[in-house]
Amino acid sequence: MMRIKLLLISILAFTFSNAQNDSLKIGQEDFLFYLLKYHPLSKQADLILKRGQAEYLSAKGGFDPKLSAQAEQKQFDGKNYYQLMGGALSLPTKYGVEFKAGYDQNLGIRLNPENSLPDQGLGYAGISIPLGNGLFYDQRRANLAQAEIKIESTQAQANHWLNELVFQGLKAYWDWVAAYHQVQVYQRALGLAQARFEGVKSSHFLGDLPAIDTVEAKVQVQARSLALEEAKINFQKSRLELSSFLWFQDEEPIQVSPIAQAPEILSLSQDSQSRFNPRKGEQPNLKAHPELLKASLQIKNLQVEERLKKENLKPELDINYNFLGSQGVIFDAPNNYKFGISFSYPLFLRKARGDLEIARLKVQESEFQFNQKSWSLENKVSSVLLEIDNLENQVELFENAVENYRRLLRAERTKFKAGESSLFLVNSRENALVQAEIKLITLQKKLEIARIKYWYAYGALPQLTQDLIP
Repeated sequence: MMRIKLLLISILAFTFSNAQNDSLKIGQEDFLFYLLKYHPLSKQADLILKRGQAEYLSAKGGFDPKLSAQAEQKQFDGKNYYQLMGGALSLPTKYGVEFKAGYDQNLGIRLNPENSLPDQGLGYAGISIPLGNGLFYDQRRANLAQAEIKIESTQAQANHWLNELVFQGLKAYWDWVAAYHQVQVYQRALGLAQARFEGVKSSHFLGDLPAIDTVEAKVQVQARSLALEEAKINFQKSRLELSSFLWFQDEEPIQVSPIAQAPEILSLSQDSQSRFNPRKGEQPNLKAHPELLKASLQIKNLQVEERLKKENLKPELDINYNFLGSQGVIFDAPNNYKFGISFSYPLFLRKARGDLEIARLKVQESEFQFNQKSWSLENKVSSVLLEIDNLENQVELFENAVENYRRLLRAERTKFKAGESSLFLVNSRENALVQAEIKLITLQKKLEIARIKYWYAYGALPQLTQDLIP
């Protein structure tokens, strides 16, 4: 039942609204739509974007205002030993300064003298400033900067996944298209061989042809039958491989129907407007390649760490100042305040200096990797362009060769009917044409994949196909 269900899904998904011939073709655009819309990896790319935004939201939480309250009471032998109550609101800022305001009320007969307050309670409002380590940079600001980098990094990661998904999917698609058309070539060749075999048998019975010609014709039927079976096996493998890239909504896989048809492979004179033709549209920017973006963002992330490590070379010098007041009035007397200062500084700074050196070395290492990756991608693009030029020349040559083979075959058939040729020569011409057509299909497939590889090398396949998703 599952296979039938998947088959019905594939038919519903890919049947064109063409009532005249009721064809069942899977076009490249249709394939890409389902690949980008429903493939699990495509959906996973959306999830990683959401995760980056969630991490950014979490980092921003380090600067959220914080409301706190506490209460503690001791009652013993009918006596109120102490009752401590208080509430505060703290507000950290992106500049290292933290503001705080609150109100405390402590009562009881056994209060710690340090906790003694006026009966009406004591309000305060103050500020905490790190004058050394943490003034210009701290862990919270570093976390926020890294979270901002994370958003860009997750976008690059998502594009990297989609770039790989589209490339691998289109490779499978063109393998299937080529295998489909090769089956068609062998089927036509077998049909011709079978018809000729029947004609030769009839001529032999009439005494027009010798018996050896029937053997010649039968051998051609057998050879082409074998070639067709091999082509069908290759086609079935490519169909199953293509099915692994196709999904429907609700994470339901699609099994490509065995009767699904591939579109025609356009000749060079017809495909100038092909979506993946490098000569169509503007040249992409290699710096926008997802892998290069990830590498450059990694450098930025490590530079944030380096800056934070530099900050640790400074002494810790923190100042706290609070205005105090009672009865809800904080600034009632300028002499009512609470002041504190703290200082610490490791004498040899070995840990801070070691951490900073490690951070610097990591930055340098990432820069080396970035340069190597950039150069490697530039060479890959140049190599693909050479491959495209070479394949275009080969396709053009074989398109002409196929046409010439057809002319030779037509001439040989005419001579055979006139009794001026032999069955062997006709079969030879026909076999040469079949092999040329098979070779042309293979070259056309390689050319299409090379063109796709061009955009893949730039990491631009997600951008080139984004218009397919509404």
